[in-house]
Amino acid sequence: MNTWYIQILIAIIPGILISFLTAFLTVRLSFKKFRHERWWDRKADLYSNILDSLHQRIKYLENEITVYYSEYGDNSLTDEMKNKSNELYKKNSESRDHIARVRDIGSFIISKEAIEELTNGLNSGLTGKDWREMFPPDFYQKELDTINNCLQRIIIIAKKDLEIK
Repeated sequence: MNTWYIQILIAIIPGILISFLTAFLTVRLSFKKFRHERWWDRKADLYSNILDSLHQRIKYLENEITVYYSEYGDNSLTDEMKNKSNELYKKNSESRDHIARVRDIGSFIISKEAIEELTNGLNSGLTGKDWREMFPPDFYQKELDTINNCLQRIIIIAKKDLEIK
């Protein structure tokens, strides 16, 4: 009778071990994939927010050029233009703060290359002296060109980091 139990155990134990091993590996691989997808989502969200912040800065600078010509040209500013300017100014400030925050702590999530681009790529080289000496629309345009270039490079970096073709 003892041999009968042993024969059953010999037949069942390998199947049970293989089942446990398969279940363990499946769960482990699923968690690994889940963590990878969560990080990808976080990266994608952060890159999306960076692009949105750069876009807000572009809209602000474009508006400033329009406002300058309206204010100092033949046209005066309408209440709608003043409200839009105030709204864009607030969004620009929030965007600058967001980009500064990303530069400080973003390397935890996004690539080092993106952080470097946000640090160096947004530096137009203009100073307060340039602001006082340059024709304001030219100053805004130089800033605008710098941010547009940075935006395009961040898109390339994001696609590479997120492995998007």
